Amino acid sequence: MPRPHGPSRRFVLGGLVLLLPACSRKGEAPAGLNVNGRFDVMGAYPPFGLGAPVKERTRQGFFLTEAADAPPVSPAPLIPISFLRPASPPADPASVMTATLVQEQPGIRLATPGGSFVIGRRTRVPLLVSPFLRFRWRIQDPGMPPETKDAPVSLLVGFTGGEEAEGSAGTESLLPPHQRLLAIVWSGRGMDRGRFTVRGLQGRFLAQGGERRFTWWEHGIDLSDLHRYLWPDVRREVVETVFVAIALEATRRQTITEITGLVLSR
Repeated sequence: MPRPHGPSRRFVLGGLVLLLPACSRKGEAPAGLNVNGRFDVMGAYPPFGLGAPVKERTRQGFFLTEAADAPPVSPAPLIPISFLRPASPPADPASVMTATLVQEQPGIRLATPGGSFVIGRRTRVPLLVSPFLRFRWRIQDPGMPPETKDAPVSLLVGFTGGEEAEGSAGTESLLPPHQRLLAIVWSGRGMDRGRFTVRGLQGRFLAQGGERRFTWWEHGIDLSDLHRYLWPDVRREVVETVFVAIALEATRRQTITEITGLVLSR
């Protein structure tokens, strides 16, 4: 299980890989991928290019998408946000998201209540080149019994590749193109930690669960193994991770989430 931030780390289900930025020429390494297979999703401070001109953010692969709650359907979708519109940072970004530094690493602080949005980076990295998604997060949600609902913040990972995976994950929107979509969630119940669910081309993994008392937890999730469990018919050697993002779902509850150290690595 995950532990508070310290020397120990959690490695879950052995290896789901995220894809790094695509090569423009055969044999060329994806931009942002170093020789050790590490891709820094947030980039340098400020993270996700916050405060930079839109053209520069786009050049570096960053994106910010305003979201709207999906209409109720039955059964409920695994990922209950439909992404509709492109957006610039909020008029008062400090009220929703703030750049932070945690032990000299860029991070982001997200607060609710506020609107729904997704902020992330295009990666296009071969799954087996950088199979681990590593990050630290902490959530303060004092006004909610922890067993009732998931936290309003989750991580999203988009995948493409595989002859058996034609189609899309059903999140047609201004998210980067993808075939399969994974949501990494902080569950409301501690006993749910480590569980995963798949419905077609959408997957859901409960990386953390239980109380949210603003304690740092560190994860090393093996995306390669997780992808194998969720979509066993897809050949992982042809899969790419095309983006990694943070999704914030609108809620009336007052919550604070901080995430730092978001990288793809070996």
